[in-house]
Amino acid sequence: MSSFEIISLVFSGLNLLSIFFFVVQIVLSRKGESNHYEEQRRIMTINVMHQWSSGLKKEFKLAEKIVHGFNENKCKELYDYKPISVNEQTHDLLCQMCSLSNDTCTHCKKENNNYIISGVPLTELRGNVTNYLNALEIVATAWQQGIVDKEVLETQFSYLHTPGSKSALHNYRKVAGGGNSFPMLDKFYQQIESNHTLNVTPKKTQK
Repeated sequence: MSSFEIISLVFSGLNLLSIFFFVVQIVLSRKGESNHYEEQRRIMTINVMHQWSSGLKKEFKLAEKIVHGFNENKCKELYDYKPISVNEQTHDLLCQMCSLSNDTCTHCKKENNNYIISGVPLTELRGNVTNYLNALEIVATAWQQGIVDKEVLETQFSYLHTPGSKSALHNYRKVAGGGNSFPMLDKFYQQIESNHTLNVTPKKTQK
């Protein structure tokens, strides 16, 4: 083998070695970026959960509890600011949420065993329901964009789905804005519902 061939082999080896180290650097760099991205996702997940829990006011919880039992027609009346008829138990919950004093309130009129709700209590109920759903929409948007750990959020918010029925104020979401007011929440809830279905569906035994 000539000196020229030996030198060529040496340079070829050096080039291959340089390429190898270059590829290794890229892999390590991407791994570092991936680790940084995952760390940021975990931090964002904690921040979203903290914002949700700290921003969940008592009025939001009461509004959700009240409207959870409404059928689609009653939700449509509420969304359209029309007077609604509720039973005494629901009326008591409304009083806990309402800013008016029970002694001075003239917006809840008793008819037989029910109460007709209008005016300030109705407006506040609708506003608190909207704020509750808007807060969930923000969580669902973070989930949809993938800037948080999706599995963690799906697990933490699995309580939104009630077995055997629709939840996350499904009936209200259905009538609000023609059913288009909370698009990310709709997708988020569908995923939670799907997860629940997969978890409770019994496995088929092999014959």
